[in-house]
Amino acid sequence: MKWYDLASKQKDTEATFAMGSLYYSGGPDIRNKSKAAYYFGLASLGGHITARFNLAVMYAKGDGIPQNFEAAREAFESLASKDHVNAAFWMGRLFHGTFGHPQNFEQAGAWYTKAAKAGHPSANTGLGVLIGAGQGFKEDPVEGFARLLVAEKLGDTQATDFMRDLIPTVASRMGEAEARAKLILIEINPTPKS
Repeated sequence: MKWYDLASKQKDTEATFAMGSLYYSGGPDIRNKSKAAYYFGLASLGGHITARFNLAVMYAKGDGIPQNFEAAREAFESLASKDHVNAAFWMGRLFHGTFGHPQNFEQAGAWYTKAAKAGHPSANTGLGVLIGAGQGFKEDPVEGFARLLVAEKLGDTQATDFMRDLIPTVASRMGEAEARAKLILIEINPTPKS
């Protein structure tokens, strides 16, 4: 940690980011989220994208620092405009009303769609929930269920919980939902994770 601190003082953004990471998730003897936010902030000023994203998540949640939706939204939107898929997903979460942010289902849907098209599993879950409930979209339980099938296939375990809510509505059209899910997966064509 001493060497990271020295390198950080020399404006080494990777070392500064590493200091933030250590303070964020290190053991109980070094965990200090306000210091993590400080180092993530320094690294993001040096152009470190992951540091900026991590700081935005901390602002969105109020995780160790005061909650600041404006700062979170500004960072997520800037990163998402540069095709940062997780930032687009987090914009969707904010507008979905997560963490107490005011809801705007149309905005949530737009951001989830951007991330879902890039193969983000949880964005497909968020999109499926919105479409299935008719929030920000015309209600379409079959399409919503298809998106949840895609999310499940991509590895989002929470999708299964939401699928249970739609099964009674979709049961007679399950084949159609499965066919739509296959088409969505072909469109996404996610890169295999190594």
